[in-house]
Amino acid sequence: MTHFYFVAATLFLAAVVSAYGTQMRTAEIVDPLSHAKAYSYTIPDGWLFEGAIVAGSSCAATPSPVFRLTSPDQITEMRMLPRFDWTWWDQPKPPSRQEDDCLALDKEITATDFLKAMAGILGVTIVREDPLPNHAELQAKMRLQTTGPRMDNARYVVRYTVNRTPVEEDLTVKTLCMSSTGYTPYGSYPFHTCTAWVSRARTHEGQLMDLRNMFAGIERSLVMDQQWNKSWASVMGRRSEQAGPGTAAREKLVKDARGVRQRQYANFLAAREGKAASPHSGDWTDFVLGGLKVRK
Repeated sequence: MTHFYFVAATLFLAAVVSAYGTQMRTAEIVDPLSHAKAYSYTIPDGWLFEGAIVAGSSCAATPSPVFRLTSPDQITEMRMLPRFDWTWWDQPKPPSRQEDDCLALDKEITATDFLKAMAGILGVTIVREDPLPNHAELQAKMRLQTTGPRMDNARYVVRYTVNRTPVEEDLTVKTLCMSSTGYTPYGSYPFHTCTAWVSRARTHEGQLMDLRNMFAGIERSLVMDQQWNKSWASVMGRRSEQAGPGTAAREKLVKDARGVRQRQYANFLAAREGKAASPHSGDWTDFVLGGLKVRK
């Protein structure tokens, strides 16, 4: 079982009833270094929640949550995958920059193209593209924008089977790209950074539309503890040679995060080139949470 700063999320009952008549709980992801609450989600009572923190990359230093949320019948499920980060430069990058934990892309790609690669990795059948409610508005805003962050999103409805049960899934990606300038002893270096968040939400075939709002509500319920975030930034910002309490654990978080990114990035780039997926491609959430699981 991978060490991977795995956190079996602690669940606390909150007296909340959703619009679907389902009692809801608050699920927490706890920082394994400080044992403080890092993230929380509001989820249906009785569902199994497992979550972990993935340390940031050299392209985007902020951490991110990964989780798997499963209903009692083990068919309906929601996942947040490890984040994708990539950076490219307008000129050769500074000699001091090491980015072996970043996706090897040198441009922005549309959210739709990103999902096409993801569908190939996951081995799912694309049924249709089904844009998110704010997609058209976001696209119109981006066409008028000349500076600042650039955002995109896309959603596919896909099909596959789980334990011989046909399921439908919303496969969704949201991207954010920014441009900046880095300053080093070697000079100034304009560069661009993109981040992509991929989520999956599945249920029995024919029932996806009934649960879509609930899945969206779970995603929107994410809360990051601000005090924890400041503490995390302070701890992770220490130079590796500054030994102290938790140094070994901190270094393992970074090492494990790099291992997952290298795994998923290799799968992604292979899919972009049209190569066949490996047997465990796309199971990065399972890998983070402590073991690989092959879908049957």
